[in-house]
Amino acid sequence: MSVVNVTPYGRPQDNLDLDDARFGNGGGLAYLRDTAVALLAQGHDDERRSTYTEFSEVHPSHLGVLSIVQGGEYGESRTLVDRVTKARRAITVDDAVLSDARVVLVVPEHGQDAVMVSEVKGRTHHTAGFVTRVNTRLKGDGLSLRLRREVADGVAWGKFLADQDAGIVGVEFAQSVRRSEDRTPFATGGGLTAARLRFALSSTGDVAQGIIGRLRGASPEQSLRDQLDLATVVGLRDYHDEDFDEQRIIVVKDGRERTINVSQALPSFTYVFADDERPDHQGFLDQSRGAVLDLFQELGVELPPQWWPEAPTT
Repeated sequence: MSVVNVTPYGRPQDNLDLDDARFGNGGGLAYLRDTAVALLAQGHDDERRSTYTEFSEVHPSHLGVLSIVQGGEYGESRTLVDRVTKARRAITVDDAVLSDARVVLVVPEHGQDAVMVSEVKGRTHHTAGFVTRVNTRLKGDGLSLRLRREVADGVAWGKFLADQDAGIVGVEFAQSVRRSEDRTPFATGGGLTAARLRFALSSTGDVAQGIIGRLRGASPEQSLRDQLDLATVVGLRDYHDEDFDEQRIIVVKDGRERTINVSQALPSFTYVFADDERPDHQGFLDQSRGAVLDLFQELGVELPPQWWPEAPTT
């Protein structure tokens, strides 16, 4: 999920208001909706990256647009096998094997911030393909989309850590001997190529609970690294975060351990669907709505009662 702004082409820091006259009648909502519709069934061949992308479905409603984006790679000869009949056929270097994923763009009528949420399947999502296709068209009008993933991820991780059902069970520091900065070395060479220091946090005990409380109270509006020196938080005297290559927070929720590397930017936050099966359009929208609403609230954006897009009926 990302915050989306429209900017003049070549000036990515100058966010336009979504009711700016440059969008014409209907403002940014109508402009971006019409852009997505115009891209329907128009394939884009990126020869440099050997990828092919197209919008196979576009469903605008209320303040949103649900797009079904198909994309895949080409450039390698392979063989397709039917597991049942064992029939085979060649996949040539010109064949792109496509997978589809949903992208929802919600554009308020006022303010500067829209929100985009992308479906992730395994390691595959079509955020980049969506933005590239839209920006190719917007460039002709002297405009461009800019994504601010760090804002959405900061809100998501902040809420995740604040959730009492998420057990913060450890803080971990890692150091590699390859770095040559003037700092205290734990990995000293001579075959000692890396060092890892982990503090396990008990659910009881004043010290552990104090550390957990500080991590849960971190603001979602800025990175944890900017707010907290984890080495100081856990009581590593005379050491600071810059003495380590990576600083991680270990969290367990719903029986699943997640490692949050807070060394630089926060990692992308992925929301997990309630069911193992891939949801239909309605299920995807239902399970995405709450996270998007939370982000808009953090951004201070007021939404009308009918704002969330609807699933197609056919």
